[in-house]
Amino acid sequence: MRLFRQLSIQWKITILSFGIVAFALMMVSISLLGYVTSIKEDELSNRTMITAQLVAQNHTVQQWVDAKPEEASRTLQPIVERIRVINDHDYIVLLNMDRIRITHPIPERLQTPFVGGDEDPAFAEHIYLSKAKTEGVVTVRAFMPILNQQREQVGVAVVGSVLPSYADMIQEFWQPALLIGLITALFGF
Repeated sequence: MRLFRQLSIQWKITILSFGIVAFALMMVSISLLGYVTSIKEDELSNRTMITAQLVAQNHTVQQWVDAKPEEASRTLQPIVERIRVINDHDYIVLLNMDRIRITHPIPERLQTPFVGGDEDPAFAEHIYLSKAKTEGVVTVRAFMPILNQQREQVGVAVVGSVLPSYADMIQEFWQPALLIGLITALFGF
């Protein structure tokens, strides 16, 4: 504090101006981070819903999802995995009407009951998005009923994508943000 008192008025004004610019930059950065995160969530939500619709309308899926779970998994797993990889989702799970997983990116979970807790409306032909927090990550999930050719529900498609954390978003945009911050700081100085 003694050092600050010894500074000339010119340096005190400079430090105050720099502090104001730094504070403004921090506030703008926090606002932009929230905005970019919201846009990313909307984008992932739209993509998961489109993919769920694509999978639920696939004729092979409609024909095989209500077959015996072992046979259905053997037929549908490679098809759904290809769709998952191409569309860059973390998982696509097909459920039969007994809530048994017909497909899953982790093979050990095939032919096991689904334990999401928010799947009930999908078995009543509702289409919706939900968020789930598992193992420390938040995923956005699209639920889409699968109807056969007679328009009877035979299963549910669940498509999920992990939402990026704030740290992931910062890492993605740190270079342009640093450049803008340096230019602004220079201008403010």
